[in-house]
Amino acid sequence: MRALVLTALIVVLPISQLDTVLERGEILIGTTGDYRPFTYQRPDGTFEGFDIDAARRLGADLGVKVRFVSTSWPQLVEGLREGRYDIAMSGITRNFERQKIVSLSDPYLSIGKCLLIRRADRARFTDLRAIDRLGVRIGVNPGGTNESFVRERINTADIVVIEDNLSIPDAVAEGRVDVMLTDNVEAVLVANEDPRLFAVQPDSPLSRDELSYMLPRDDPAFLNWVNLWVHRMALNGEFERLREKWIDGVSASPGKRSENSSKGAGLRLLEPLGNISRPAVGRLFARDEPWSVIESWFSQGWDSLFAKRPRSLGVSSAESF
Repeated sequence: MRALVLTALIVVLPISQLDTVLERGEILIGTTGDYRPFTYQRPDGTFEGFDIDAARRLGADLGVKVRFVSTSWPQLVEGLREGRYDIAMSGITRNFERQKIVSLSDPYLSIGKCLLIRRADRARFTDLRAIDRLGVRIGVNPGGTNESFVRERINTADIVVIEDNLSIPDAVAEGRVDVMLTDNVEAVLVANEDPRLFAVQPDSPLSRDELSYMLPRDDPAFLNWVNLWVHRMALNGEFERLREKWIDGVSASPGKRSENSSKGAGLRLLEPLGNISRPAVGRLFARDEPWSVIESWFSQGWDSLFAKRPRSLGVSSAESF
């Protein structure tokens, strides 16, 4: 009878994907390769971009090799759930629908949607109301937030699905469609590469969104590690360096800034959580502690913690140790 009771009390804890990655010695990164400047697959099959550099740093900090796995926006979530890759890093927007079925890391960049149009149409297409008219064709890539944004807000214009996201700017420039609705950083990038194109008010985007990394659902150990890594990248200035290289650096050619070339296109790097650059004191967390618990503790603020220390310790709120 006692054996039966003990058996019933045994709980088999699931193995974290973090353990799998460490044992394998390699992390598989899912990326679409079609969303510059975050991810781009060159003709030779290799990848480059903001999130590609970040992924290589992630692998180095884990002490494992990095292998990129090509995917698409319609297959992004499914590929993760089927185990084709361990994490997706591809300029992924945080939203409620994705959060229902996967885990999304803490954000690392704030962006927003804007219109990419032909320069000749600047007076014609000034906002969403101006493009939502009969005869206007809006090009969208299937499966991502650009498509969902358009379908939620456009009622009259024609929505044209184009499988290759990289080809939509050319379709706009050549007149096959009239508008591309995309994130401001991509709009500014392609508008500065092609004088036929124009990004409409990238500093005042039509939405406010955040980018994050996508992980398997119900794996707090892996999510906690990645969230800590995101914050360390912010604290150490690594995301800022990536922004300077891939976003500020490509917004315009040196000494030749066009009216599209608002540096950074209204983007901002998100601040590290709770000023955690100060000494970490006071509490240990379980390896699989829900991140919300850790975040809540950090957000209480370090000043209040130091202020509560007894004066007999000889430590003031301004001192560090």
